[in-house]
Amino acid sequence: MAVFLLFLVSELILQFAANLSGTIDTHWVALYRGKFVIPEGGEGLYTFGAHVLSGFALRLTGNTWSSVHGNGGFDVGSLQRDTIYCDNSTQDTDTRGIVYLAAGVHEIEFLTYNTANASQYHELYAAKGAFTNDTDTTNWRLVGHQSIGSYTFVGLTSQWDVWHSTTGATTMDEASTTMSALAGGSVNHTLWDEINFYDPERGGPHEAMLPGGAPFPYNTPADDNSKLIFALGTLNIPRDMSIGFGFDSDDGTRLTVSNQTWNSVLYARNTANLSIFNDNFQYDINGFAAGEIELTAGAHKIGVLHREASGDAYIDVYQISMEAYDGQLPFPLTYRTISPTSAEIVQDIDGLQLYKRSNMLLLIR
Repeated sequence: MAVFLLFLVSELILQFAANLSGTIDTHWVALYRGKFVIPEGGEGLYTFGAHVLSGFALRLTGNTWSSVHGNGGFDVGSLQRDTIYCDNSTQDTDTRGIVYLAAGVHEIEFLTYNTANASQYHELYAAKGAFTNDTDTTNWRLVGHQSIGSYTFVGLTSQWDVWHSTTGATTMDEASTTMSALAGGSVNHTLWDEINFYDPERGGPHEAMLPGGAPFPYNTPADDNSKLIFALGTLNIPRDMSIGFGFDSDDGTRLTVSNQTWNSVLYARNTANLSIFNDNFQYDINGFAAGEIELTAGAHKIGVLHREASGDAYIDVYQISMEAYDGQLPFPLTYRTISPTSAEIVQDIDGLQLYKRSNMLLLIR
């Protein structure tokens, strides 16, 4: 039996309307229909992007898409070429379409679906101009977004101190004991602007979070297994504030903000493998997670302990602006590396404004 639900939504970065607590919700379809406004003098090229798992179709009735980039393409069944789509059931759709829009009111339809994937999300965003990649502009905003004013990122007082060990460990506690003997010394010590490492011979998907990166300090021409790193930095917090810190890593990682208590888990790939104790936020297997913490103005030590066992090897450590996160900005705008130059107050902008709140039809099978 199918169940139909109709909702009104203002922008697409909310908990799914069909969410059932404690259950992985799969096999559903959602259709969003609405209108948005291009103001007088605002006509020109616009780019719309969609990150969806499993697939989507996006129609701008009466308009013709000029090009499509990423994993998607034109819907060949649309003679007016007013629809783009991506059927990418096991991966992120990661698609952007470019279109010329005249001033006035435009109709939009956004159809998404999920199959049996445990991971699921959909996000529709846009920016004025022609862009083929997410990294081409920082002006992406969700369709319907209204400015939150400004949002803040923090920095380090100097570079990260990083120590590495060519002897591995089977647990994070064992890794901590090994690295405690090296930390503070000159052996296997290097300085880095950010923690964004991978093994070129077995890098894995680390670029899904922070782009770029550098080989691990212990890197060799071989597939490096059974290794450890410990990084220590000093955060420069400009005011009393809430902030998020997270990592994407393989294998285990422990994130510590000294003598501070974590407020909550923002998200985690698998909460069963996540632990929070004292001032530590930890996965003891490969994981993708972030937590929120309250910090007073001033200097705070931050430590990163990483254990590589075998197979893929990468570690990204990043911050999340809680103002941007709570203000529902697209995720690539809410996070960035933690470095001596990462501190910034960013002025937010409006996204494309909806003519009125959009309708959403949700089909649950």
